[in-house]
Parts: sequence; C-alpha cells; structure tokens
Amino acid sequence: MKVGTDAVLLGAWVSNHKPASILDIGTGCGLIALMLAQRFDSARINAIDIDENSIQEAAFNFNTSPWAHRLNAQCVALQNWEAAPYDLIVSNPPYFAHSFPIAQKSRAVARTQQELDFKTLVVHAKRLLKPEGRLAVVLPARARTAFEEQLTSEKLFCNRITYVLPSTEKAAVLILVEASNKVTPLVADSISIRTATGYHQDYLALTRDFYLFS
Repeated sequence: MKVGTDAVLLGAWVSNHKPASILDIGTGCGLIALMLAQRFDSARINAIDIDENSIQEAAFNFNTSPWAHRLNAQCVALQNWEAAPYDLIVSNPPYFAHSFPIAQKSRAVARTQQELDFKTLVVHAKRLLKPEGRLAVVLPARARTAFEEQLTSEKLFCNRITYVLPSTEKAAVLILVEASNKVTPLVADSISIRTATGYHQDYLALTRDFYLFS
C-alpha cells in the first residue's frame, strides 16, 4: 500500500495533548505511528495490524527510525489486543463495505471492512481508552453519519471535526474526527489540500514537519 494523504493528514492533525501511550490500529507500513513518535517525544506507541507483511514492513521502518525504542509492531487483530488503557487511539480504518472484489487479498483487507468495520473499531477503542483518552480517525466525508452513530452507541462523543477538501473549488472528500468520553462543544473547520497553482498554505503549514516541499 502506498503512503496516502489521508494517513499524513491524520498524523499531523491529531491534537497536541502530549499522550504518553498511543495505539495505532491497522498501522500498515507504520506511517502514522512514526509521525506520532516524531511529534510526541515521550509517547510509547503500539502499532497493530492483521497483515503479516504490513507488520514486517512497519517493524523494519520502526527499527530504522530514531524512535525505535518507543515503537512496537504486533501482528494481531484489534479484537484480540489486550493492553493497559491508552491516552490516544488512532486509526485510518478500511473505507469500503463489501461492494466490490479486489484480487489481491492483503489489499482487499486493507481497503475494505472485511476484518474491521466501524462498530468493531469503536467498541474496542472504547474498551482500550482511558476515561480521558481520545480516539482520532480519518474517514470519507460520506461516512460521517454512520461513524457518529457507532460513537453514540458506545457513549463516545465527537469533539472535533475537520473537513478535507481536495482543492478550494471542490467539496470535502475526507473528514478528520476526534472523539472522547466527554461531551464538549464541537470544534469544526476545514482544510484544502491544493489551490489552482499548488498546495494550499494551510496544508503546507499542517504537514511541514513531515514533507520536503520544493
């Protein structure tokens, strides 16, 4: 799987509350976990995925990074993961329901809800969060209602949402959502990735610590 803008956005966007413990669900190559290790210099991060090849890649990336001593990659399903509660749980979850076939099984699992649907994600995030902990995800904009219904069913509450526009002329295609056990006034805003002439200044400002822009 290629490094996607959605993962980069989530890793850069997560609120800076200096979490001491982080869980990255469906880590893939480990990108988000690495970004959070860079951002939060005392955080210990567990990264899990059910795909063995992805975990091998993540482990390699972790071990060759400056933060290897704080990163741990494990091949395990979320449903089977047992750990002390976390300050922060992040996920770039599968986007698609079972609506089309994908020939390569690992890619199908990574992109579809064959193994991790929204209900499973939210139920186990609730189980693994500290009372004051936060869940942060990136989703298609069209999935907001379905995801918020799952949050409500587990008594988690959306505290922050950012709509991601591919360009200033287009509607949002992604949303960044942060939820917790606490009801707070919703903070909502938007960000555009590009303008007619290049990257939008807001996107550059958000991701400047992770990209080498020309």
